[in-house]
This record gives sequence, structure tokens and C-alpha cells, in this order.
Amino acid sequence: MMPNFEDLIHFEVSIGHYGNKMDLNYKPLVSSTQYSPVIHDGNIYHYVPWYNIKPVVAVTSNWEDVSFRMNCLNLLHFTRDRLKANLDTLKSTRNPKDPALLCQWEKLLRELVEDCKRPLPCMTDQPKATNLDRKRWQLRSLLLQELAQKAKQAMPRDMVATAEDWLYRLNAVLPEVGAAHTGLELGAGRAGPDVLPPWQPQMGLPDVMIWLVAKEQRVAYAQVPAHSVLFSRAGALHSGRLCGKIQTLLLQYPEGEGQKDVLPAHLRVCMWLGNVTDSKDLQLLCQGDMAVYAETYENQAKYKDQWGQQGLYRCPNFSDVMGNKTLPMTEFQPPLGWHWQDSWTVEPQRRLLLDTDINKSQVLEEVYENQGRDIRGAWGPAAIPNTDVNGQPTEARENVKCPQGWHFKKDWVVELNHAVDSKGWEYGVGIPPSGLPQVWSPVEKTYHSCRRRRWARVRFRNRGELSREQETVSFLQLGPAEGEEDGWEYDAFGSKFHLHPQPRSRFRRRCWRRRLVPDKDKGVAPVFLLEGSLAMDLKHRAGKEEESKPWPWGLDRQFRDPQRQDARPPNMPFIYCTFNKPHYYQLFCYIYQARNLVSNQILTFQGPFIRVVFLNHSQCTQTLRSSAGPTWAQTLIFQHLLLYENPQDTKESPPLVVLELWQRDSWGKESLWGRSMWPPVVWLDLQDRILPPMRWHPLMKELGKEEGEILASCELILQTEKLGEKQLPILSVPWKNGAYTLPKSIQPTIKRMAIEILAWGLRNMKKASSPQLLVEFGEESLRTEPIRDFQTNPNFPESESVLVLIVLMPTEEAYALPLVVKVVDNWAFGQQTVTGQANIDFLQPYFCDPWAQDYVHPKLPRLSGKKHQDFLGYLSRKFWFKSSKAEDEYEHEVDWWSKLFWATDEHKSLKYKYKDYHTLKVYDCELEAVPAFQGLQDFCQTFKLYQEQPKLDSPVVGEFKNPNPLLFMVWGPRRNALHSTSCTPRGWCLSTWRPAHCTVTASQASTRERCKCGWTSSPRSWGLLAPQSTSTPESLNGRKLSWELSCPEFPTLSKSTQGGLAGLSALTEAAAGELLLGKASERSGHRYELRCVIWKTANVDLVDDNLSREKTSDIYIKGWLYGLEKDMQKTDIHYHSLTGEANFNWRFIFTMDYLAAERVCVQSQKDYIWSLDATSMKFPARLIIQVWDNDIFSPDDFLGVLELDLSDMPLPARHAQQCSIRMMDADPKWPYFLQYKHFSLFKKKTVTGWWPCQVLDGGKWRLSGKVKMSLEILSEKEALIKPAGRGQSEPNQYPTLHPPLRPYTSFIWLRSPVQHFCSVFWKRYRFKLIAFMVISILALLLFNFIYSAPHYLAMSWIKPQLQLYPPIKIFNIITSLNTSNASSSILPTQDPNLKPTTDHEWKLHPGPTNHLSNIFPELPAPED
Repeated sequence: MMPNFEDLIHFEVSIGHYGNKMDLNYKPLVSSTQYSPVIHDGNIYHYVPWYNIKPVVAVTSNWEDVSFRMNCLNLLHFTRDRLKANLDTLKSTRNPKDPALLCQWEKLLRELVEDCKRPLPCMTDQPKATNLDRKRWQLRSLLLQELAQKAKQAMPRDMVATAEDWLYRLNAVLPEVGAAHTGLELGAGRAGPDVLPPWQPQMGLPDVMIWLVAKEQRVAYAQVPAHSVLFSRAGALHSGRLCGKIQTLLLQYPEGEGQKDVLPAHLRVCMWLGNVTDSKDLQLLCQGDMAVYAETYENQAKYKDQWGQQGLYRCPNFSDVMGNKTLPMTEFQPPLGWHWQDSWTVEPQRRLLLDTDINKSQVLEEVYENQGRDIRGAWGPAAIPNTDVNGQPTEARENVKCPQGWHFKKDWVVELNHAVDSKGWEYGVGIPPSGLPQVWSPVEKTYHSCRRRRWARVRFRNRGELSREQETVSFLQLGPAEGEEDGWEYDAFGSKFHLHPQPRSRFRRRCWRRRLVPDKDKGVAPVFLLEGSLAMDLKHRAGKEEESKPWPWGLDRQFRDPQRQDARPPNMPFIYCTFNKPHYYQLFCYIYQARNLVSNQILTFQGPFIRVVFLNHSQCTQTLRSSAGPTWAQTLIFQHLLLYENPQDTKESPPLVVLELWQRDSWGKESLWGRSMWPPVVWLDLQDRILPPMRWHPLMKELGKEEGEILASCELILQTEKLGEKQLPILSVPWKNGAYTLPKSIQPTIKRMAIEILAWGLRNMKKASSPQLLVEFGEESLRTEPIRDFQTNPNFPESESVLVLIVLMPTEEAYALPLVVKVVDNWAFGQQTVTGQANIDFLQPYFCDPWAQDYVHPKLPRLSGKKHQDFLGYLSRKFWFKSSKAEDEYEHEVDWWSKLFWATDEHKSLKYKYKDYHTLKVYDCELEAVPAFQGLQDFCQTFKLYQEQPKLDSPVVGEFKNPNPLLFMVWGPRRNALHSTSCTPRGWCLSTWRPAHCTVTASQASTRERCKCGWTSSPRSWGLLAPQSTSTPESLNGRKLSWELSCPEFPTLSKSTQGGLAGLSALTEAAAGELLLGKASERSGHRYELRCVIWKTANVDLVDDNLSREKTSDIYIKGWLYGLEKDMQKTDIHYHSLTGEANFNWRFIFTMDYLAAERVCVQSQKDYIWSLDATSMKFPARLIIQVWDNDIFSPDDFLGVLELDLSDMPLPARHAQQCSIRMMDADPKWPYFLQYKHFSLFKKKTVTGWWPCQVLDGGKWRLSGKVKMSLEILSEKEALIKPAGRGQSEPNQYPTLHPPLRPYTSFIWLRSPVQHFCSVFWKRYRFKLIAFMVISILALLLFNFIYSAPHYLAMSWIKPQLQLYPPIKIFNIITSLNTSNASSSILPTQDPNLKPTTDHEWKLHPGPTNHLSNIFPELPAPED
């Protein structure tokens, strides 16, 4: 597969400077092949006719022994290559339900574990290993252990992604392989660039370079990594994967050189690199008969009709094949270890004599007849009557004979189809020194001195029993025929030589060869002893003996003469390997179709055909008409393919099959579109043959640049005797319309389908007058009516907007044809031009079966605002979303950045238990690139339109809009159920649906996802533009959409031919939409005012001693916000607190900028006066309260501290007795129900209660007091409405603070000494005083008892008489009114010892009587 080289070419192999023939400082080696011509393959490419005689090169060099590094590297490459091969097989399985997928995954894991458990060569015991080698060995060993462990635990989930990650990690520890490795991978059928790891140091061996040389200039090269062909004694796994194996190399031009889109050559080689001591049993040299020849050419010239050395001019008598270097036979001496087998013999090099047109079926021959004017002005024969097109002399047309194996159908005729006169002459003026005109004219002028005309005829090849390749091999193997015993080749230098003399031959030459054989077995391959070194010869050959003895290979003439003009390297012997057992094969190429043929944004593809190249053979498929997805469904068969390799080697590494996609324009010019290459499936036994399934192969125009895909497969079948008798493979391929079609077993299944399209309109068409839509699928096509007024209304007419195509479509997705959409513009006078077209290559997303039982009818999107909602949705929004007050409490702390940090798992934002309530999904690319959002298109899918010819500045010429996926369907008819093209199954008329109004805004309504792109995933309503559906983009397709909408009319927005609706961005909800609206900026705090009222303290530590040795403290309070120490405030002093209680009624006021989303305060200030920008500092919103004891002559004493995080502070206690230090535990160990509750002051706004103060004592915090405070947080606006002053200053309100009631303690000893004395003594001697009082009381009682006891005893013992008065009558005044005197209640006192007396007379006291009469006037007067 080579371009045409007019000169002879050869290949040169070098490693470093060794083998470079241009570098004379190094020893000459057998590093180049023999010169060979390139032969036409019968199509467009050429090849080198080596056939059974293969050239061999042997390059010896000296390098450091780095085998310990290479063994480790090759073992890792073996592991990587097996993993990559299994991964490629895994990727090729498209059906996820295929049972073979799991088997392949298990095979991948099993082989990976097996490879990773294989230990790497140890570097610790290697004396030449460096520290870097040991560290790298440890890293690689740990990686293999980790991969083996992961492979054992791997589950069949995300298989491809997991294997790709393992492959990436293996590539990371492997060196970069360079461009040649990329070529090898491409040749092996592995398309797609590999991830190249960093450069590998300490390689030690340079890469092997293979150069293609023409005209003594390097034209192209292939670079092979040395480790890939290095041999190792440790075994095959430690050797290079290509060591001793046949491989295909892709040569490439140096950067900036060579023809564009042309490969210089495919080279099939077998390479071995290793220590010469390991080359004794080299299998590479045992595959054929190895021969070494010394070669020189004898040259003669024809002088005076005699052949001899006269007339050679500068050409030497004996030279190389190019006639440049002098190589006499007498100066050739065998090198050390070799001897001559026989004498010099003449052997014609038939390879150089091959007809370059041997593989052509027909050849055009031409001869130009030349004439000149004589002195009379008449035309006569010129000095050189017959020439070629370049003016070089040729044989006369009557002397040109037909070669053997060819025939003529017509004789010579004059060519009249050019710019010539009626007789075919063209005229010119001869210009010295050549005498040939530079310009030819068809009109004769008097000053013209030359004229010529072209005679042409076509010769055709005879159809023989042998193929062209067999004829070529037979020609190369022929012995000397009659008249060829001398072996002369005739012609001039610089042109083609022939075995037979030509009439105008002036030069001849013949090849002398002499074979060399090794002396004896020296334990190495003899070919590595063929080396010559000038320095070595000068060192060991000195004096006159050296001068008298000829040097081997004619080195004396080259190197002894310091004034030599020829500085080329000496000519070395040539090594050949002859294979006597050919193998014939048959190649079957099954080609179906190509797709995705869009390159450089150009879609049109004209006259496509496929050219298949295999080895030195090539064939072409049929040329199709213009199509963006050409389908050939053709089989190309190559028969009698000749290979001299071992069939088993061919099966392991077969030659590459190259498929090239070409296009032919209307002028017949062919251009290459792209090529794909992969190895065919090789069958050595027909019993195991299975037709290979067709797969998609990438079409590459340049390395790494994909230009499309081609669906094909190839198989190579060995021709055996059994196969030759039956010819089974070719008989299984059907023949139709002059070509082989695909076998039935791999042909796609065709089914009758219907494609239904609703054509909406066109957008962004810069030049369009009256466009219409043309839809093509295979052979079927439909058109819409033209848009009459495109500038005003770019939509298609409603009556013709629905298109239905009834086509035959493959049921398999892999074989589906593309749908081509073209825009045809109609101009005046019926002129039509294609202004743009688009390809829809995959129709599977649009496929549906409307006749299936589980078919769900797709619903149209609702763009008009409807307030009707389903009942369940109403209840959900009514009672669920709006009842979550606990979640609303955190709403003010959640901004766009909080959701972003939560989504990206960054610890820059707070995390609540309601974090999942506010959730964003963050993509690592723009939303247009996310497949779920389908490019943020509107409800109409947009297809870009491209022009036929490329325009690099503006490739896209417009856009075609089609409602998708709701209104673009592919479905199968049932029993001719499709009767009308205007309605779809089940009565859905597409042409009747048109949107009436837009939704929200133009940019929102024009997107398919409406307003939900970028919203939180929570179902909660946000803002005014809240969606009524919370479905994902996938679930919204095919569902009824209903939003509250208000905006201008949709048709008004869609009539613009420049803006359209495609490509507009989507708006988001109020919280997340700030970024898309361009309003998202750095977070800024909100101004708040914190008011802290210090009421009183309790149980504060007393640290001072007064005159009476009592503990006391002069208490005051300090307060500030963390980070704002400059704004520290303090209360007045409560003097002489004897109980730890202090009253203040003092107000602190702090101003801060609070960032709720991060729970921090923000302060911006300039670091220096000259600073331009302020520096922002963030610190926690923390209130610090400290209790101090005031001292006059010494520093104040610290009594305790209270730190409250305003966003997460404990609830205060209602009473001082309930306040404890446990309230401040940061990590409480109590059960949840016993823990103190926390709250945020920014949500609660105000709170009053007791908080504990604590002090660090002995490394532990203890309670040192209690503070009662009122905390209130106000926004900046609220603080202006409710002003208040600091302390007790005006305005003293909200609340009003009165001076506290404190005891006046000045001169307390003088003002109340008794009280103070009692207070002091009572506190000190209270127990003694109580005991004294108790004892005193008991003593008093005892004394009283003792004092009263004698009198009492005397009265009770003696009993003296008592003197009594007469008895007294007592009247019952109250009851006397209702009773008689007899029954009155007069209680006489009768005593027997008493006697009545008459001396005294009892009278009633008037006082009581008068009173009784006043109260009771009806009482009777008392009786006597």
C-alpha cells in the first residue's frame, strides 16, 4: 500500500547510530535491504515484489545491560495488553442482557488476578538497580496487589467504567510508547488514543528506527520501542510482545513532509533484539533458507556499435546497483569467520526487471511524432522524430512490439480530444539548448518551428490460467532463457532495464554475485558477524602489509584516498531468506454501510465507494449515488492470496485489512474520506468456521481524528486441498446484479416501518427565499410545501407539516439507516438548490409500537396557563409543603452557595438535618452537554443544517425544528392500518396542534425542560415561577406539563429568522437562579443589632476580704462580640456584694454584619491607610460576657466567663436555682431527652433567663456565678424603628431600665453600727448564740418551776375555807317571754351550807336595763 516511487527504494534499520549508513563514524553494518522497484497493484497503490525471497538485515550494537528493567516493563505490558483486549471485547457487546457479557467479565477478572499475582522481577537484589528502580518496583508491586484485591471483590456493576479505571492506573506506571506504538495499536485494530503516561527515565535502549529511502533520502519511518522486540531468557512473558513475531508497521512521513492523507507504506516485518549469545537457536533464521551474497554490477556502453568500457564516462566498470560506488571483484575479501562457497556467477535480478504494469488489465501506450520546419518553411521529420510527453526519445510506433501476454484491439490512432488542430498537431517555438517548446498552441503561426501529435493505443492483458500474482512469481523464478546466458540488462541509466536489447539501447549491465558461508559454529547467529569497522582494521592492520592486502568489501578505495569524491558508506553484503512453501488464502470482506460521515461540519457525501486493500491487492465496491448513509451490502472476495508465513503465525498476527471510503464528484475526481484497518478473522480449518459478525469500525483520516464509521467484517481462509476441491466459502455468497451480496446469515432483518415527522419550521437561515423540506430515507423521500414568506413566518404550512414515510427498515439497531433532512430553496424560474441538510443516524430513541397492549399514548405539552390541578397535588401542596415550619426556620440560612457546597461535598457551608431538603445537582459541564437535558432545546428538537461544500468560517447554515420526542415517531403499521398521512394511530392528529401562548419568558419557554433546569430537587415551591411538576427531565417526556404562565405570544417570538428559539438558556428558581441570571456574587452579610440587657447576677465568687474578714466583691460585667473587641462595653460597679448577688439593669448594644448561610460575622476593613481594597474577615457570631471584681490599687480580678454562640446557644433557665454548668456542655453525655435544648437567636429573636458563668480551676471548668440577661436580635430596619441607648442613657426604652435598688454601703460602720455589729456577730457566732438562748430559756423555766412549786404544794395539801356571798338569782331574760315564772330559767344556787340573809338587798343595775330596754322595748320589767 505505497504511493508510486519512480526511483528504486530500499529500507534501512538502525538503533541509535548503529546501522546509520550516513554516519561514517560508526562501523558499517548489513542494515539495509537491496534496491527494489515498486509495482502497481492493479488499482491505485504499489508494492515491493519481494514474494518468497525476503531481505534480512543484521545490526549489532553495544549497550548497557538493562534487561532487569525491560523484563519488569514487558511483564507489565503483558498485563496491560490482556486487560485492554478483554475490555475491548467487553465494549463490543452492545446488548447488556447478552449472557456472554457476564462470561467475558468473569474472564477479565480471572486473567487480571492471574497476571497481577505474577511477581515482578525483584530490584532489591539487582546490583545495577538504582534507588529510582527500587522505588518504582515497590510502587508497581503495590499497584498489582491492589488491582488483584479489587478484581477479587469486583461485582458485575459498571463493568466498563471499572475496567477502564484499572487500565488507566496501569498506564500510569508504564512509560510513554511514542508515535510508533500508536501506529501499532491502530494496526492492531484498537481505535482510539490511549492515555499516555509520563516519560519513563533510565530506559537505556533507544527505539528501533526503520527508514524508507528513495533517491538516497529518507522519506518515511516507523519507530518501534526496543522493549517490545527485546528477548529475555526469563521466558516469553518477560520478552517483548512482538519479539520474534510477525507484525505490521505503519510508516509515516516526517512532520511537515509527504503527501496529505497518504500512507507511505505498510511494512510486514519480524524483529528480534537481544544478546548475541542468545541468538544461536534463533527461530527467525530457521524459517527459510538463509543466504549471504556479495554483489557488484559490471557496466558497459555501446561505442561505435561495440560494447565495452569506452563511453562509460564517469560510471565505473564495476559498481553498485545505482552505478555510484566502485566495487571491483578483485577487491572483495570475506570477513572474519566467513569464506567463499563458490566463484563469481552472473544472476539477473529479475525483481528489478519486472514490468511495473504487470498487474494492470490494460495499459495506454503513447508516442509523440515530432516535426520541424526546414529552410523552405516546409514541415519535415525532426532530429528526434519519436519522443514521449517529456521529450525523451522512444521507439517509433511501428517498432513497438506487444509484450508477451498482451494483445491490441485497435491500432495506433491520433488523439484529437485535446487542444490540437484537425489533424492532431500542436505547435510551438523551440528554445535552446533542448530545442523543445515550453508552450504548445493548437493554431499554426509562421514563427512556429516545431510541431507534434500524439499517437495512442491500448493494450489488454490476455486471460491465462494463472493469476497475475502467479505470473509474477513465475517470472521471478525463471532461469536464464535462450539469449540470456550472459545475463545482460539493456537500457540507459536512470530508466528501466530489459533482458532483451532495444534498438536504441546504449548501456547494459549484469549482476555478479558470490555466496558467503560461515566457517564454523561459534555459538551465535552467523549473520551478526557480518560487520566491518574501519577503526578495528586500522588498529590491527598496520604497515605495508596492510597497504598491500585488499580490504573486505572494497573499503580501500573508499577510505584510503583522503581526496576521494565519493563519501558514501561502503557497500555491504546482502542477506536473503528464501521461503519455498507458499500458502494461498481467500479473503472475504463483508461491507454493509457507513454512517456519521460528518467531518468539518459538512454533511453532503457524493458518489461513495469502498476500496479494500490487503497486502498487494485491492478491490472496489460499487459506486452509489449521493447519500449521507451509503449502504452497499456487498461482499468483496480476494482469491489466491499468496503468503509465505507459517499459517499459525498468520492466525496469531494476520496482515491488516484496510478499508478506505472514497467519494467521486460529478467531474469524476476521487477523494479519500477516511480509512479503517483491523486484522481479519483467520480460519485454518473450515470445520471451525463461523461467519464473523459485522461491527462498526471507525474511519480515520488522520491519527486520532474520526470521520465516521463503517459496518463491516472480514475473514481470511486458508486454501487447502479440500477447500480447493469444493470451494465452499465462495459458493455460500450470493451473486446479484454483477456483484456478490452479503450471506443470508449476516444480512439484517428488514421490516416495514413508518416514520412520522411533524415539520415545525426553519431558523437562522441567512440566505433563503422560499425553502421547503425534503426528507429522505433510503430510496423514499417526501417534501413539504415551500414557505412563501420566510422572513415573516419561518414555519412550514400547517396543511403539509406532517410527513409519513413507509420504508423497509432493519430491525436491528446496529444496521439502521440514517434519516436525511434537506432544505431545498426555490428560486425564480424553477431553480432549486440544496441550502442545508442534516443526518439523523439513530432512530432507536424515537421508536414506538402503537399496536402493543402496554403502549402509552404520548401527550402534548401544555403551554397555555391552566389553574386546574389534580386533587392530590392540591392537598400535597396545601397541607404538606406549607406545614413544615421547622424547615422554614432554616430558610434564611440557605442560599445558592449553601446548596452548591452541599452538592459538591465541600465543607465551606453549614450542614443541617434539613440539608436534603435543599439540594442541587452539580454537573461538571454545561447543561447543554448533559444528555438528560438534550442540549436545553425547546419542545421542538433542533437539527443543525450544513452546506454541501465546506466553509470554515461558518459551517452551520441554519436549523430545522421538529417537536421531539413527542411529535417524532417511528412505528410499525399493522395490516395496512395506516390510511392517512395526517393522523397518527389512535386518532392523534398532529397537524391540529399549535401553541397559543408562551410560558414565563422566551428563554424559559423555549427550552424543553422549561424552568426546572437548575432547580432544587425538593418538591417545594420556590418563588413566583414555581413548577407544578417535580419530575426529572426523563420522566417529563411524554407527560402533560402545566405551568402558571404569563408572557408575550409565542408565535411573535418564534418568527425571528436570526434569533429563533434554539440555543436560549433556561431560567431557574429564585434561590438557584441567581447564577444563571448573572446575579450570583460573593456572599455578603446582613446588618444586625444585638441588644443585651444585664439584669442581675447570683452566686458570684467573692474574692475580697473587708475589715471584718468577710468575703465580698465589687462586681461589674464586660461584654463584646468575638472579633469586635474594640467595641467592648461594661456595666457600672455593684460594690460590696456580700452574697454574690448584683443588680445592674444595664444595656449592651452591638452592631454586626451576619452571614446566615455560614453562621459567621463579616468585617471589612483596610489593612493600611494606603490600601486600595478592604480585607474581609470572617469570625463566629459569639457573644462573650465576663464577670470581674473591681479593685482600686491592684488589677481587677477575673470571676467568670460566659460564651454564647448566637446561632447555636442553650436555652436559659427560668430561675437561678435551675441554672447549672451542664447547660454549657459542648458534647453532653446525657441521653437525648435529658440534654439541654439549643436554639438560634436569629430565629427566636429575643430570650430572657439565667446562664452560668464558669472559670477554669485546676484544669477543669467549674461554676463561678450566674447571670440573668435579656438578648434581642434586630435587623437594621427594626433597630431604626425601635431605638435604644446603651447602659441607661437615652433613649431608654424597649425596655426602660431603672437604676437598680442597691444598699448604700458608704460609711456603713458609722450609720448603723449596731446593725452591722449584729450582722457580723450573727454570721460568725450564730450557732453559739442560738445555743446560749436555748440554755437561757431552759434555765428560766427551771427557775420559775422551782420558785412556784412550794406555794402550789401548800394550797393543794392544806385546803383553806373560802368566804362566799349569798346566792344570786339569775334570770333568763331571753327565754322569759315565752315561758311562765314556774318554768323560767331562774337557776337558783342552792347550797346546804348557805343560809338566806335579809340584811342585804340585791338591786338591778340600771345601766344594763336601760340598754336592754333600748334594744328590746317589749321586755317586761323584772320581778322582784
